Amino acid sequence: MASFVFGVVMALMSVTFTLIRWQAQRKTDILPPTIDQVGFRKITRQSVLFGPILYGTGAVASFLSPWLSMAIFGFIPFYFIFFNSSNQAPNPE
Repeated sequence: MASFVFGVVMALMSVTFTLIRWQAQRKTDILPPTIDQVGFRKITRQSVLFGPILYGTGAVASFLSPWLSMAIFGFIPFYFIFFNSSNQAPNPE
């Protein structure tokens, strides 16, 4: 049950993180001008799609196996670090 609650809380946190990213897209003065706006929007879309889904899956999986749930929760940071981030360095100009 604790894994389920953890998953629900993390899913809600991912939604609020996405809302922060949307606010940064709308207010152009928040992000530095060196940020690739198209890439930022693409990563935000992927975050919206996969963040809550992965955390929700981990929460539901906690009813099947706590170990499976922990594995899913452990995979999520690796997904967002290695597969959902831009490898382009900002232009220092």
